[in-house]
Amino acid sequence: MKKRIDNSSGFTVIEVIIAAIIILFGLLAMATFLGNLMSKNSDNERKTMATTIAEEKIENLRGDALTVDITNADNGTDTVSTAAGTFTRTWTITEDFSGLADQVSVLVDWDGTGNSQVTIVTLINN
Repeated sequence: MKKRIDNSSGFTVIEVIIAAIIILFGLLAMATFLGNLMSKNSDNERKTMATTIAEEKIENLRGDALTVDITNADNGTDTVSTAAGTFTRTWTITEDFSGLADQVSVLVDWDGTGNSQVTIVTLINN
């Protein structure tokens, strides 16, 4: 008498293909997520560096204001190179309407299109 082989324990080819497709979609979703995460991390690094560069200029002007009147100081532009990239820093100094302070505005741009920039505005006492 022949023994009958029971194939009911195991996976069929269809089940394996469906499982592989589900795993593939999961891996593709994870790869997309990680790519977006790395892009956002790079953008945030540039924003943080641009904020630091703008704050540095404001602190320099604040120090200058202790010894000279910066109301008539030149507005300007310079370029700052860092590990995060090259940044263009532009500052303007205008006298506040009260005459007691100067308004300092520092704009830092890192892609040249105006879409990626940080602006800090503050008042410095005369």
